[in-house]
Amino acid sequence: MPPSTSRPPRHGPKLVSALVSVTLGLLAIGLAVPRLYAETATLIGQAAIGEAQRKSRAQAPDAIDQDRIRPDEMRDVAALLDGAARMSGSPMAHSLAGQARLLTADHAVRTGQPAAASVEAAVAGLSAAVAANPADPYVWARLTHAEYRAGRPTAAASAWHMSVLTGPYHPDLMELRLIQGWGLQDWLEPPARAAFEEQVMLYWRLDPGETTLFAHRHGAEALLRRLLSGDPEALDEFNLRYDSIPSASAPSASAGSARP
Repeated sequence: MPPSTSRPPRHGPKLVSALVSVTLGLLAIGLAVPRLYAETATLIGQAAIGEAQRKSRAQAPDAIDQDRIRPDEMRDVAALLDGAARMSGSPMAHSLAGQARLLTADHAVRTGQPAAASVEAAVAGLSAAVAANPADPYVWARLTHAEYRAGRPTAAASAWHMSVLTGPYHPDLMELRLIQGWGLQDWLEPPARAAFEEQVMLYWRLDPGETTLFAHRHGAEALLRRLLSGDPEALDEFNLRYDSIPSASAPSASAGSARP
């Protein structure tokens, strides 16, 4: 019988293909881990920060309540988000980390504790967030607050203007934007000052009642009367609304004491 000429099957190509598939799978897992970690950390951070903000809003503005924000817990949340931001470069992780640091700093200021380290960490996180996503007006607004807390009103005024430039019409930001701009008016450059007055008029058209309350609380009635002077009907409406505010409800801030 002639010797068999059959050869054993060649597994080389199949083996290489399998190894490539495994390698690509491992690579995909490795690439997905930072994203998965960042998304998980972001969900945890959003929940913790949202809860702290809800507690803060439920308290009287001048109340010092140690349970409103738990500094150790918020620092842990910030550290988790810092790690996620470093691993993934996520603008949201950077932003939330800065927000957690800022909440910690605000709590420290209210309770007479050192706040400088938390403030600078907040500025760093929020600055990284706007560097990664410079079109987010909400993060610019938070950076405004952080820079002011850090004692840099000129930088805060620049951040405030960027918040307006990146999103001139955001109803959820309007009241905060007016309070910040009013407190920073001495540091606003002429274009930013003009933008502030445009925001005041925009808020008036959106909600004249709340704009009147803003003017009353912060001593800005002269500004509103000047801006509305070209529209007699609107000026009369403002004066009527302003005069209807109970006299016992005294302004909570003078013309120069509003703060971002």
